[in-house]
Amino acid sequence: MQPQTDFRPQLHGFDFNNHWDTDDNYRSFIKEKLLDAVPIVVKIIVTNPLFGGALLGALGAAYGVGEALLPGIFDTIVIPGIINEIVNEVDDNITDFIPDNYGACGGMAYASLDYYYYQWVIPKGIYVHPDNNAFNVPPEGELRDYIYTRLKDTYDAGGVLNKMLEWFIILKTLPSQIGGGGEEIQNRTKDEWMKLVSLLDQGKPQPLAILYDVNDIFDNHQVVAYGYNGDPIIGHATINIYDNNAPNEERLIEFDFTQSEIHGILANVQDGPKRRDVKGFFCIEYIPKRPPVSWYLKQGLFAGPTLRQSVGANFYINGAVQNAFTFFQPFKNSPLAFQQIESIITPMISDALGYNMSKSLSNPSEENAFEAILLPFMTTISFSHSGSYNMFAKVLLSIRDMNTHNGLLDASSQSLSAIFFLPVVTDEVVNPLQLTTLASLIIAPYNPDAISCYYPCVEGSNITLIVTNNPFGNAHLRYDWSVLNMHTGDIHSQRFEVFDLPTANTVFTVNVVITNNDDGSQASGSINLTTYSEGEADRSTGACKLFQYLHHLIIPSILINPFGPDDKKFQNYLQQNIRQIAKDASQIVNLSKDWGKYSE
Repeated sequence: MQPQTDFRPQLHGFDFNNHWDTDDNYRSFIKEKLLDAVPIVVKIIVTNPLFGGALLGALGAAYGVGEALLPGIFDTIVIPGIINEIVNEVDDNITDFIPDNYGACGGMAYASLDYYYYQWVIPKGIYVHPDNNAFNVPPEGELRDYIYTRLKDTYDAGGVLNKMLEWFIILKTLPSQIGGGGEEIQNRTKDEWMKLVSLLDQGKPQPLAILYDVNDIFDNHQVVAYGYNGDPIIGHATINIYDNNAPNEERLIEFDFTQSEIHGILANVQDGPKRRDVKGFFCIEYIPKRPPVSWYLKQGLFAGPTLRQSVGANFYINGAVQNAFTFFQPFKNSPLAFQQIESIITPMISDALGYNMSKSLSNPSEENAFEAILLPFMTTISFSHSGSYNMFAKVLLSIRDMNTHNGLLDASSQSLSAIFFLPVVTDEVVNPLQLTTLASLIIAPYNPDAISCYYPCVEGSNITLIVTNNPFGNAHLRYDWSVLNMHTGDIHSQRFEVFDLPTANTVFTVNVVITNNDDGSQASGSINLTTYSEGEADRSTGACKLFQYLHHLIIPSILINPFGPDDKKFQNYLQQNIRQIAKDASQIVNLSKDWGKYSE
């Protein structure tokens, strides 16, 4: 079954392992947060009506005897003593067992989701340690600092610290007789399962904290859940996760609620070893943040010849994509796939979805593996309808086999490829770019006297043409008219004259391009004209007027277009029915006279 979201570890996860060297800042931060949280969490647990009442019940007769002899002794001495004992024990563990190496799993989970929700390419690649050249280690610098910051966010705004401590103490410190242990964790996990399912059904991958059956709280984990299958109430269920301890692997949490407590496991989607004993999980509060830029638009978007062109005209768009972080191919002869980046230009709304995939980053050499890689691109696009179009520069990230270069599929047989937006890092770069296509120019005979039936294309005469839908208003314009094999006036004039029209039934085409000198944009149009004899012009004029009269009689609001083509069907109708029309007209006249008498 395909997961409910399109998040995939290979596309949206990091390529390096979750294994970080502990520094003093991290050590101090963890100790401070845990020591601050433990007394609060333990007090909440022990004094909670559920646990506190069960604790007093477990004390049984001793509580009653003590209260009779020394009222308040248990409330003022025994229960606080229990709290202090638990707190001191946990304090000792925190002080003594902060590890030399740590996992920033929460920061990596948050950061990967940040890139996902921003629809940016996550910094992919195998990083190399600057001191010992070890591969597959977390990066230094901006990305490391960001992941560390997001780790802190999971403890604070995400609520992981208090909740993990609470669940850990319930599982490991409080016995089942007073509402603790695995049974209580399962009850709480049921509510978290319903919350998780609701989020995944909305297509939202979710950070998830996993509670293992371990004695060290640092051994618990944070992952990204991106799908599920099954119903744990009645049987086997799974959660698809990105596990930052296993880059590029698809993993599952397998579990059910059919026993007194959860005995879940963490396993690979495909056959492989089963890992860890899962006792519960809970959703982490998550708010996206803007992550460091990885792949970005370095140059562009540029469009030529201008940002406004006529319908059908070509826009030439170019730019360049660059990576801000090291992009390094895995070991030679490694079974791991590599990531291929290709640039794409695509409109947000378009009837002509044009795009161009330029050269791809497939086999960077060792010499340039640590350099910023620049990918120039260029594409041509045109539109068949007028309007405004937002053009976005994007990249296609695809996962391919090292040997065959064929695209790989995930466990649900879906292609491991995705399109990501390209952020910009300077004000000079534009993404998206708005293009405007202008409607074709309408050319019509110039009719200064507004004659209703006007037929000027008479052989041997002259005609003046104008544009009736100039889109540029009062800008500084340049007109460029053209017509083949004809005598004309000024081809740059707003009114274009054509002299000595050829013999009747000659078809000729007039073209015009208007250039807006203020911004360089252009609009164009053309018209096909047919010459006719003077007699044909007179007949057409008469037919036009009669057409108007009849339309006025029948539907007064409808007029024919006096500049439109001759209506051949109507002329044929006149020729075939002229006598009947004359008879009908006579009747109309008589009826009009009679109607006048009636209305007096």
